[in-house]
Amino acid sequence: MVAVFIKAAASLATGIVGFASLRNMAETYCICKNSSGSATTIKGSSLPIPTIRNDRSHRVGGIGSILEEYICTNGGTTNECRIAIPKDKNDQDVIHDLKRMPRRDLIQLFLYCDVPHDLNEISGDWDGILLDNNSILTSVSNFITNQLFGISYNGGWFGKTFGIVKNIASTQKPIGMGENRFLDSRKDTNSNSIVKRRHKFEYFQSKSMLRGDSTILLDYSRNQNILSPWKTMKDEIRILRRDNINGENDIAILLGVGSMAWSGGFLNCQPFCLIRAQEKNEER
Repeated sequence: MVAVFIKAAASLATGIVGFASLRNMAETYCICKNSSGSATTIKGSSLPIPTIRNDRSHRVGGIGSILEEYICTNGGTTNECRIAIPKDKNDQDVIHDLKRMPRRDLIQLFLYCDVPHDLNEISGDWDGILLDNNSILTSVSNFITNQLFGISYNGGWFGKTFGIVKNIASTQKPIGMGENRFLDSRKDTNSNSIVKRRHKFEYFQSKSMLRGDSTILLDYSRNQNILSPWKTMKDEIRILRRDNINGENDIAILLGVGSMAWSGGFLNCQPFCLIRAQEKNEER
């Protein structure tokens, strides 16, 4: 009797996760293929402004959506706009906004973020935060990322490191090597957190799996064995820049999406963000 109950519960859970995954895939497909909307476009792109959802659950102070705050107009008569962090928001404000945004808006924001032409722009250590992935899949993604992907460390996934970039003659393009960062449950002699590295990836500029335009692709395939569940893992990274009108736009936040072929591929991608790492005891 117990075995029958467990089997039924497992089947129900699988069905719920499967339905939620299909919902994500349909949502991503509609976002990526939607070409309707305003004639206003994002600067440097022929894509229309993201569709703004003004239902009450996505509003800030009852005025407008969080996503809307990151669409900056150039003023005047031009129809060009750009995506940027508002001047009155610091890094923690942005993280707070991203944590409250629904997956649909996160995917739209990602699509219109900037792509670095120089991979060295993103070099260094970055702390990571998983964002909304719609209902039950948010919990599923947290479990996979923190408990399975980071199975050797009880502290869970903690971000990424983007390392040395080299020009590869065979591909005629720069390729960098990076690793994922994990918090170890142990502390050092000063009771500080220890960050360890695992799961290497190559990163380089490539066509986005989402919409075919340029992106920074993180490819794990060459650094995982044939039986690894992470062999088909691919991430995409873009830059959410600051709105510096009188100077160069600086890199504040990296916005990303991650996916694996066996869980639905890029259509079922998990949004995440990266912020410049705080100093910790980090094993190299």
